[in-house]
Amino acid sequence: EQELTKVTDISKMKGQHLLASRNAKLVVVNQRYMTYVMKEGAIRMINQNGKDVFKLSNSTKAPILDVAIMGNGTKDSGTSLVCADENARVSIFILDAKPGVTSEDRTKRVELVLATADAPHRLLAHPEDKQLFVTVHSSSLRLWSLSNIEKEQQVVSDTGFTSHAADGGLLARTSVLATLPDPGTSTTSSSSSAKILSKLQAGSSRIRDASFSADGSCLVALTADTLYVWQISLSTIFSGKLGSGLQLVQQLSLAPDFADIGGLHMIRFLGNYRNADYERTTSAQNGSEVEAMVLGSSTGCNLLVYRFSPKSKSPVGSIVQSLHFTAKGSEIPASLEVDCSRQDTLALSFHDHGVILVMPLVNGWGADSKLAFSYVQRLGAEMGASQLTIMSAKSCQRTGASLFLYRSMNFVRPKDGLPGCNVVVHEVNEPEIVSSGDHAPALDDVASEVAVSSDRDTTPRELPPGLAAPDSEALPAPKLPRANGFDPAAEETAAAGDVSCEDSGDAATG
Repeated sequence: EQELTKVTDISKMKGQHLLASRNAKLVVVNQRYMTYVMKEGAIRMINQNGKDVFKLSNSTKAPILDVAIMGNGTKDSGTSLVCADENARVSIFILDAKPGVTSEDRTKRVELVLATADAPHRLLAHPEDKQLFVTVHSSSLRLWSLSNIEKEQQVVSDTGFTSHAADGGLLARTSVLATLPDPGTSTTSSSSSAKILSKLQAGSSRIRDASFSADGSCLVALTADTLYVWQISLSTIFSGKLGSGLQLVQQLSLAPDFADIGGLHMIRFLGNYRNADYERTTSAQNGSEVEAMVLGSSTGCNLLVYRFSPKSKSPVGSIVQSLHFTAKGSEIPASLEVDCSRQDTLALSFHDHGVILVMPLVNGWGADSKLAFSYVQRLGAEMGASQLTIMSAKSCQRTGASLFLYRSMNFVRPKDGLPGCNVVVHEVNEPEIVSSGDHAPALDDVASEVAVSSDRDTTPRELPPGLAAPDSEALPAPKLPRANGFDPAAEETAAAGDVSCEDSGDAATG
């Protein structure tokens, strides 16, 4: 399995581990830069061609909690980096924004000083608009406009930052707030949405994860028992009118069955918008595109896939597929990431197993698709990783694009017990093995087991609103040829790091 990728060392850090909360990012990339966090609020920037390496730092040297990269790095898009730290400060680095000899000199630095009582713990970059990002707080999300921030009075401090205290006036001019409703509050969406929750349980307001939809038109937050969906109108979002441009349209309870897998802690979106082979059909042009919304358990070993129509009045649709992975002897959360370039591939990397699972979205994914992921490709690695970022990009080794997987691997040096961290990038040797196109591996006969099922309860009662658990009459797990990945139907071995897979689809969709 390790022979399926070419590994290149990027950095060998001494005296530190890369540690972050679940879903937070300390390694981010775009088409031009590869970035990772270091000690004392420092960030290493490396040009993808390897010819330019420089360092940026926040103003306080406070540890960085999360990083988001905005823009794809091209000449037209550029690159901005947003960092949240433990001192409730958000540092924004706009690269190549001013004259200068070095990359550090050409970087514009802006700092937002937020209230420590509700400091942000996560950041989200808009997938399409390089001027928008979100700070995630305990029970709210704030959507910021970088262009509006730059319109504020520019006074550069001794640290080189233009610092802004986030008072009420600045917040109103530069951002829009989305707050989780209080318990007992319902949304104002159309009555056609049968799954709107009318009454919430108290004590479940803390946001576990949040994400933009793949097209950037929706903002979604996940709590212990509820999923919230806001639709974004970019044309009116910062018009100054109260409540304009950001509307809560769905508020869905999560079925109690999810407690059996430790609850849901991760949310990701995939789509075919950036796939060169994707044809925008008439339905796509009239705004009825369908994305794949993936919800993950606390360890990442249970994934539930739903249809998601971002332009619909009720975006969250039916369940399509459920996946279950077994990692022996591990309860440590895995990293679940989407290809940040094409948005059509999902990858799962275990923190203490040298295994990477790659799942391409099926070619032609849409409203009538019966499966989101038709196979899983298993890749081997030297050791587990605490951070994972994946991106499709042009390869220097071959014609066309390859899939690159950036990973950080924490370790303890045996000779002195000091921490260390290696940052590496894996390039898939044969892109066809992780392709959703015509060269994807063919599926053999299916196995007899199902992955996640819920026993049918014949007791008559009204079903609770919200997302239903996978149907017990689900599709069985696909059996893959060993040469193209792993065989989920094969007998288990005692080797450390064994990972097996089971899959179930939606019985209602075939």
